[in-house]
Amino acid sequence: MPGSYDPWTVIGSFLIACFAGYVAFESIDHTQFSDKPRRWVVLGGCALGLGIWSMHFVGMIAWRPDYPLYYSVDRTLLSVLIAVTASIFAMLRVVRNQLSGKSSSSLLEAILVGCGICAMHYVGMSALTFDKGVMWHPGWVSLSLVIAIAASWAAMYLLEHSRTEFASLNRRLLASVAIALAICGMHYVGMKAFMPYAGSVGVHQPFSISGAVLARVGVGNALLFTVALLLASYREKNVWIEMVSDSHRQTLETARKLENMAVFERISASVAKEINNPVEAAMNHLELIDINELSASGRAHRTAAQHELRRIADIAAHTSKFFVQRDGLTAASIPELFESVVALLQSSLRTADIDVQT
Repeated sequence: MPGSYDPWTVIGSFLIACFAGYVAFESIDHTQFSDKPRRWVVLGGCALGLGIWSMHFVGMIAWRPDYPLYYSVDRTLLSVLIAVTASIFAMLRVVRNQLSGKSSSSLLEAILVGCGICAMHYVGMSALTFDKGVMWHPGWVSLSLVIAIAASWAAMYLLEHSRTEFASLNRRLLASVAIALAICGMHYVGMKAFMPYAGSVGVHQPFSISGAVLARVGVGNALLFTVALLLASYREKNVWIEMVSDSHRQTLETARKLENMAVFERISASVAKEINNPVEAAMNHLELIDINELSASGRAHRTAAQHELRRIADIAAHTSKFFVQRDGLTAASIPELFESVVALLQSSLRTADIDVQT
């Protein structure tokens, strides 16, 4: 092949492929919590397809022969359509396999996607016209097809496992780099198969424009779409994270309140038990006192002491009714609970000169 490659443009094509792979991972990640997963599959497929095509086209303009190159607009648009269609198909299969629990994509799926990527590449290269024509090396063409199929299978495998194995940022970046290396490998091997005849020069035909103009229009818009999708992805993910955080905080607050109630319940039950024991003992001792040996004043004090001790026992018993552990919902007696409340508040009611009648 005449001419040479601009190394910075080659690096740029690789970075575009990395970026497209990363956005595809983000889109797949959205399908697990978004209420419109199919939308993210299609948008992610468009971003991946546009990224693959942008990498291909930037790789094409990285080739610098001694003559200008002109690209047919209709062939270029067809190559874009093929790339997007193949990528959407791959994303749909990935999500379907995730939902069905399949371990990995089938070889047939990888072949279909790989053939689509290869078709995009060679249709895009056919957008160039030379006065003496072009030869294709069959060995390099075959190798590029094998690489495209292997790259498609690897990309679909990585996308399918992105929810678990590649959830972290570092692993997702490494997976994006792996996809980019495979896609770039397929492209530049395909370029190796491209051999214009000696002395050929590019021909400017109707509806064809230079690579620089097409790169600014096509690649520029494709990158703008991909960046916009990534920003929308982050925005929706932040909203989702806030919702999960709020729900988590509410759950923790509810659990804290329930734990406090459980602690209070255990303390109340323990206090009620500890109160009942000495109260019963005191009442038993009062019963043992011979009432005939007491004076009128003593008998009055004995009766008052028994009354107060019974009231203490009643308060402890009524208090324990409000904190009884049960495994589930049980029936409650409203009158009984009302009587317990009145008993607990009896002293305050007397002080306020309030008479409660039931």
